[in-house]
Amino acid sequence: MSSYFPLTPRDPKLEDLREEFGLPEAQVTEGFFGVRLWDRHPDEHGARLKVEQWFPNIVTTTGKNMLAGYFTGGVAGGFAINLGIGTGSTQPAVGDTTLTTEVGTRVSAGRAITANTAYYSGLFTATNPATQQVVIEYATFSLNAAGYIYAHSTGAGGITKETTDTLELQYRFSFP
Repeated sequence: MSSYFPLTPRDPKLEDLREEFGLPEAQVTEGFFGVRLWDRHPDEHGARLKVEQWFPNIVTTTGKNMLAGYFTGGVAGGFAINLGIGTGSTQPAVGDTTLTTEVGTRVSAGRAITANTAYYSGLFTATNPATQQVVIEYATFSLNAAGYIYAHSTGAGGITKETTDTLELQYRFSFP
């Protein structure tokens, strides 16, 4: 052991490192789902916004592993770029791997990054799903064949999507 830099073996906790080295709060991945329901495609003239809601999500254990894998080059097939909707009302949990009751077809999300925040958005058009549904749950999925869930959320009360409506789903997660 060096007399200049005496080292003592230890397993420091993050709180100890923050205090000792003045490190910022632990990195937290947090996100929000935003839902807008339009009476037709939002780009059409005269489209009317019927509902807009925002709510927080649960980042799943699988999602955290996806994120860690992405940083280390271990994620194949894309990261959290499909959006899904469902009618299940079960409270999301970190162990979730799918939506409780998925409806319609997942949509590919447009992506952007601004000021340490990732943005995903997509449209569930008039016939997706093919029948009227009360949409309650929302999720982002990886692009690979397994479609691993990254984030999962439920909206209070749900939104009734008619077969003529367009549901715009946005997801934002930030690295504060």
